[in-house]
Amino acid sequence: MERRAAAGLTRPPPFLGERVPSQQPLTVSLFLDGENAWEYYAGNGREFLREFYKRIEKDQDFRALTASEAIAAAKEIPTTTGIFPGLLDQRKF
Repeated sequence: MERRAAAGLTRPPPFLGERVPSQQPLTVSLFLDGENAWEYYAGNGREFLREFYKRIEKDQDFRALTASEAIAAAKEIPTTTGIFPGLLDQRKF
């Protein structure tokens, strides 16, 4: 289950980069809540997180950054007109 969950999370929708009119790399924020679902994963999510970060390290299109690192790396930070909030496990908000 952990491998499949990590694979699903590191497989971005194919249109993601096409919707941002910029020559800069696309920055996507992913916040993993530390208090909710981890008890449902084997080993409290340890194997899932190891698999998730292993996949990011191997993929040339991904870089794990802190928020400060992403801001520092950006030459220009565009603003957005809307944010879609949602829950990954329920596909709703």
